[in-house]
Amino acid sequence: MPEQLTKETFVPTKEDIFIYAGEKRSRLIFGHPIEFDDDENEQIEEFKQYLVDNDLELPASIDFREMYRYYQGCGYDPQLAYEGLVENYKFMQENLPVNLDGLEEYLQSGIMYYYKRDKHFRPI
Repeated sequence: MPEQLTKETFVPTKEDIFIYAGEKRSRLIFGHPIEFDDDENEQIEEFKQYLVDNDLELPASIDFREMYRYYQGCGYDPQLAYEGLVENYKFMQENLPVNLDGLEEYLQSGIMYYYKRDKHFRPI
């Protein structure tokens, strides 16, 4: 019987990590322990150099993987990527964790739930 896949045992292939559209390639999986290739590392360095050249700083909690995800998502436009990262960071700081004060009555009534869904998409 084959071993059940979990996030600890799953090893993605190149086809899992990247999507191709003609000559253009985009990364779909950014997480550790997947290594970045030389082209991607050069792009990360370009973005870091943009930050240095423009005397900009990112919050300490943003690592190079998150940085590259935004940089790729913004079409390798460093200004858009920086603005997106900063905007998202501010949003997260202002809105998370979610304050549930006053919602307990609704949570207990069952008209809304606050957790996840199972594999059949039913509320847990």
